[in-house]
Amino acid sequence: MNNLFARLAMAFVLAVGAMAAAVPGAARAEAPYHAYSYDEWGHSQASPAGYLPERTYTGAEVGGQHFSEPQDLFVDHAGNVYVADTGNARIVVLDSEFRLTQSIDHLSLNGQPLPLKRPTGVYVSAQGTLYIADEGRILRANGRLQADLVLEKPIHPLIAGDFVFKPVKVAADKAGRIYVLSEGLFFGLMQFDPKGEFMGYYGSNKVEVTPYVVLETFWKRILTKSQREAMAKLLPIEYSNLDIGADGFVYTTTIISKNSREEIKKLNPLGNNVLVNADTGNDFGDREFSQRKGVRQDTSFVDVAVHPDGFIAGLDRTRGRVFEYDSEGNPVAVFGSLGNQRGTFLQPTAVAYQGNAVLVLDAAKRNITRFVPTEYGSLVHRATLLYAEGRYAEAAEIWHQASRRDMNNREAYAGIAKALENEGKYEEALPYYRLGADRGGYSDSYGKIRIQTVREHLPLIMSLLGCPLLGYYGRKAYRYAKGTATKKKTARNPLLFRRKLNPLKALLHPFDSFYAVKEEGKGSLLFAGVIVTIFFFASIASRQNTGFIFNPHELNDLNVLLIAAKTIVLYGLWVSCNWAVATWMDGEGKAKEIAIISAYALTPYVAALILTTLLSNVLVLEEGVFLPYMTAVSLIWSGVLMLVGFLAIHDYGFKRTLTSVLLTFAAMAIVVFLAMLFYTLFQQTYLFVKTIYNELMFRI
Repeated sequence: MNNLFARLAMAFVLAVGAMAAAVPGAARAEAPYHAYSYDEWGHSQASPAGYLPERTYTGAEVGGQHFSEPQDLFVDHAGNVYVADTGNARIVVLDSEFRLTQSIDHLSLNGQPLPLKRPTGVYVSAQGTLYIADEGRILRANGRLQADLVLEKPIHPLIAGDFVFKPVKVAADKAGRIYVLSEGLFFGLMQFDPKGEFMGYYGSNKVEVTPYVVLETFWKRILTKSQREAMAKLLPIEYSNLDIGADGFVYTTTIISKNSREEIKKLNPLGNNVLVNADTGNDFGDREFSQRKGVRQDTSFVDVAVHPDGFIAGLDRTRGRVFEYDSEGNPVAVFGSLGNQRGTFLQPTAVAYQGNAVLVLDAAKRNITRFVPTEYGSLVHRATLLYAEGRYAEAAEIWHQASRRDMNNREAYAGIAKALENEGKYEEALPYYRLGADRGGYSDSYGKIRIQTVREHLPLIMSLLGCPLLGYYGRKAYRYAKGTATKKKTARNPLLFRRKLNPLKALLHPFDSFYAVKEEGKGSLLFAGVIVTIFFFASIASRQNTGFIFNPHELNDLNVLLIAAKTIVLYGLWVSCNWAVATWMDGEGKAKEIAIISAYALTPYVAALILTTLLSNVLVLEEGVFLPYMTAVSLIWSGVLMLVGFLAIHDYGFKRTLTSVLLTFAAMAIVVFLAMLFYTLFQQTYLFVKTIYNELMFRI
């Protein structure tokens, strides 16, 4: 009986194994890393893997010796793989099946051997010309490995005499111009003509604006020349690698960016970056960060590769990941990780496309890992290409399949929306544009819906606008015709406004109104409180109810306490600090008067806040340019009212009033600093007491 059960179990296992082998891809292992994408708020979300590791190749496996410190990787148009095997002073050439075809350890120059030293960069043109960045020089050779150019330290007025030429990467465009990345050079890439003559620096990075840079610039403006020369120079960050795409543009990577912007660039012939993506803010790589020993672990791109179809792959050495983008800089896939498993890396140094596969060179593991697209990855690539060609309907069919596999794929929703918009289904396109966070597309569809609505209901709209006017002037004409027109009565404010102060009057007649607060005791704390309360609720409404096209906030991340701090608490802090400054500067204003003036002065800004919130729901993107101007005008208006009010109640001159306002801001900053200091001290004390309590309880 036991033997029978054993045989049945064995038969079952074999049957399952045969079924698994018969299913395509069933034997493929799961990815040893987590695939993810980012939503519009920069939060990572799970995503299907776009690539999976197929196989790894070592130097010994491809028919030669082990790689030693390999530093670069290149794939030519025929699929041949070139590896800069730096430690072995050679260029290893493999065919598309990863079989060894050549091991280049020297070239031929004028019939004499020219040994390689430490090649760190390799590039092959479409004509088969070989470029090698070798210790202190650039070598160019034809297909027969005959060198026709040895480029060493160039001499040029733009190059300092003490400059050390350390080329580490090289590339060449279709015209034969050579682009060289030299270690320690901050002025961009070095550009040479086909004859090896230095043409100039190309596409330099700009000095990033950071608090340190701003402070250094300030000091350099006020210090003497000798003092400025003793200070550290402000230099741009150097590039880490480059590649030239089929479109002729030069793609570069920056190993670190203090502002986490433009880590990958696409440089046009003028050296200007044209890879601009408003959705990502030109932030490539990871958008979530971790800390290690107090240092932020940001993405560090060490290489970039460009697919003939325009896809861009950037290799990150910090977390061992490959970030793939389309030609517009939209994220496509993220794969890879640090580790010892297949598909992970220890020290990734280079990346390249081989057809639709991605190759990654690992200097520590001394191998090449080949990644192939998954079914989901292939769908995204096909849909992206169709969308770029303007074939939106065909792309939408594939985007639907991709969105069913990944509900977080924003590009899929935007692609579906674009297809619906092209079919004239604007109402149906709007929710997809929302899911895709495509505000530009949403604005276009909404604008067309608005035009259609106005055309269909124009008679009704004109009637609704015209009837009140017709009724008003008709009534006046009737009264005059009957002779019943009476003498115009003087408009009178409500009793509360007559005894106190109409806040609307203060907007147009601030001097009279605010002097009345001081001399006649007018003004209402009740109205001041109402205005501040409206300010609080209007701020919440502005954050939550601003139209989708103009709303940059995550609606589920509402913090009412923070908004209260920015409105009610800030108002109270302003009043308190201004009263303290006025007391110190012998101002005559009382705390009640300051509170009333400050609240009444907020009226234009609060009104603009409400108005812009309402208008943002009916305007399109192009018309929204007026919203910031409305806010700016209201702020200036409120600022003028505030100054006039303090002139009136404190009995200051203009200069002294302005001084008191600046001192009020300074006092507010001091109070906030002290509050943060006390909070930190309290937090540290609490943690200290809690630690002692836990230790005592543990020992007891």
